[in-house]
Amino acid sequence: MKTLLLLVSLLLALPAFSVECPEGLFEAPNGKCRRERRIEAPKAKKVDVPGLGTLRAKRPIPKLSPPTSPAAIPSPMPVPGGLGGGTLFKQGQLPTDRIGQLAVTVLVPETLAPTNENLVWLFLTSTNRTEKGVEFVVGYSRAGKAFMGVFDWSCSETHPCPAERGGVIVPLTAPDWIWTHDVVETPEYLFPVIDDGKHKHSGLRYVNRTERIGPEVPPRWRNTVRVWNQGAGLYDLVYEHEYVVEQQSCVVTGCAWWGPILESFPDEANPIVPEIREVGFEDARLRYDGGLAMLDNVVTDFSAVTAPWTLSHSEPNHSYGAGNVFPNKANCGIGPELILLLTLFWRRLRSGSAV
Repeated sequence: MKTLLLLVSLLLALPAFSVECPEGLFEAPNGKCRRERRIEAPKAKKVDVPGLGTLRAKRPIPKLSPPTSPAAIPSPMPVPGGLGGGTLFKQGQLPTDRIGQLAVTVLVPETLAPTNENLVWLFLTSTNRTEKGVEFVVGYSRAGKAFMGVFDWSCSETHPCPAERGGVIVPLTAPDWIWTHDVVETPEYLFPVIDDGKHKHSGLRYVNRTERIGPEVPPRWRNTVRVWNQGAGLYDLVYEHEYVVEQQSCVVTGCAWWGPILESFPDEANPIVPEIREVGFEDARLRYDGGLAMLDNVVTDFSAVTAPWTLSHSEPNHSYGAGNVFPNKANCGIGPELILLLTLFWRRLRSGSAV
């Protein structure tokens, strides 16, 4: 049974192909194009998280030093704040004036323990390269377990975001958390992953999408978040919001410049960065106006992770893991198991991205 589970996780962890799925389908962890279903969003405010704007105003992410691309990060520094490091979009790359869609797998340990008492918050998050897009966040609070949440930048007086607060739906008229939710309450969103450093993890894959809809001027937009449901074998549409606004072109102005990052907020009274279990991202790719792009060194930069965390692996810049305490490495050995794995891999190659 252990061998079978390992083979399944290895198959899921094989590098997925950069396929552009037909409209209405989205790439699953195994590279296939899968459909979605609309579900009721998880209940709100299971985790009471402070406003991102308030947190980020206190701690700007330092500029790259030395800068690998002088125009990569605008000055003065906008949000996000915090420390941590990760993948940053280069200015002038990846225009999203019609669509920005980030798909990525997040490495999700149950907690950051053993010694994360000084780390008040850690967010694993990313924009989809649009100014008024939506962030899907996997986060941790001090010694707490992993949570996930939706933060929408498009909420406004003219186009409020409906959100549950205390059992009542209220209109949010400024960027805010729509909901937060403990990951442990939706185990169907986790699946086995072997990262590019060969470490065994639980992973969560999501699609964070902002698209222009209709011919209206000013333009109408839709923000959506989809999370891969391993049990059902499809994506759950967990969030949607439509609004009308003239968005900035982030390629020009430098807005939404952070890709998959580790955004941490140490204790103000004791800011020593603690040791943590490995966290990170795998197979990040962006659908933009020009097609589908892996987040490589051509279109992104990489900001070094906060000491004493170390990179366990890096596939520039779409996959990386960082921390101090690392999971066991996978070891499938040789023999019948490897033959079976190669056979399954060959079948997947031949089947391509068909549903």
